[in-house]
Amino acid sequence: MKTFATLCFYCFLGYSVSAQDISITFSAKGEASSIDSITALNQRTTQQVTLPGSATLVLKKGMGIDGLNGRSVGLTAYPNPFSDESKIRVTIDRPQEVHLKIINMMGQVVAQKREFLQTGASEYLFRVPVDGIYSIVLNTKDDRLSRKVVNMGTQKISDGLGFIGRISGSRELPDLSSLKTASTGYTLDYSDGDMLNFTCYSGTMTTIVTDSPTSSKNIEVGFAGCTDQDGKNYKVVTIGTQTWMAENLAYLPAVSPSNIYSNTEKHYYVYNYEGNSVSEAKSQPSYTTYGVLYNLEAALFACPQGWRLPSDEDWKVLETFLGMSESDANTRGIRSSGSVGGKLKETGTSHWTVPNTGANNSSGFTALPGGDRDTDAFFFLGYSATFWTSTEDVSPNAWERTLSSYNVSVSRFSFYRWMGDSVRCVKNE
Repeated sequence: MKTFATLCFYCFLGYSVSAQDISITFSAKGEASSIDSITALNQRTTQQVTLPGSATLVLKKGMGIDGLNGRSVGLTAYPNPFSDESKIRVTIDRPQEVHLKIINMMGQVVAQKREFLQTGASEYLFRVPVDGIYSIVLNTKDDRLSRKVVNMGTQKISDGLGFIGRISGSRELPDLSSLKTASTGYTLDYSDGDMLNFTCYSGTMTTIVTDSPTSSKNIEVGFAGCTDQDGKNYKVVTIGTQTWMAENLAYLPAVSPSNIYSNTEKHYYVYNYEGNSVSEAKSQPSYTTYGVLYNLEAALFACPQGWRLPSDEDWKVLETFLGMSESDANTRGIRSSGSVGGKLKETGTSHWTVPNTGANNSSGFTALPGGDRDTDAFFFLGYSATFWTSTEDVSPNAWERTLSSYNVSVSRFSFYRWMGDSVRCVKNE
């Protein structure tokens, strides 16, 4: 029996490293010579895995969470291979009847179950007394998924397929860490066109890389130190020839309530905080997530050493690289060519309000909707992100960029210097 299980196991390995799989390795460049660790996220499925910087990531095609007919359906089993028992997780995007079958190598159905499941993730418990390779087959009205599992042997007498229940609070595709085995290494389920987000760490430096691989490759990760005057380290992302901060600046040497403003003196604001205590302001959830709002005078001097407040021209370089037409880039107002706003915005609605139209964050910029301070009050947290440039228009105005939850555009307007906006710094060449 052990010999048969071993044979089954190696047969499974042959299946799991098919020619469809894509292998990704990573190397460091810039201010780091090695990578400590990498967290890889599939933005479509929200599945993620963390691996050492020297390891290889294997993208498994057609074996996990798939999107069929415009919907998302998920099927995974863990542990796999297994002894005694394995859990099967099924994820659906709308309430419906699900038919789950377990089929052995001879094509016989050894267990099956029909359940009407609610939206989200539900789990089953699978036991079988005979070792070998089995197929898990999931059928719904419109979709069919299958996955191979290997039973290495069991001490249990009973067998069958039992429904455990729905995972509490589950409404979307779950964040499932891929399982590491000696054979498969670190894996993510992957379909052609999926956008992957790699968060790469080396010492105090963090770099974001996005990619949609079509074949095996090595990804060079450029590291650059980005530490503000308070000692806070920031994630960075290289987009074209530029390196940008991948999170909002949070340097806060002082803080003002929203009714205090000036065109010439520095003022710093934390959304919805109306006091003047820096420690209290830093304890606000809005500070932790969205950073600080600056008037232009403060923004001009807030960036870390070696970084600068981007000019209007810096933003145009970014926008045209991501697909905006040059004529749009030079236009005042709402500009939609290239759907650049969608490429800059963080995906989902954890921070952006519904609908967060067209957000795919393919650039890795991960724009957050920190709102703004205008006319003695705070506005639009969750609805918009507004960023300063260093370029003046007609005094006392300066150019800004605004992203909205409701479209894929990047707006270019000029406003009073006393406005409170978010800041993303760009690295000096």
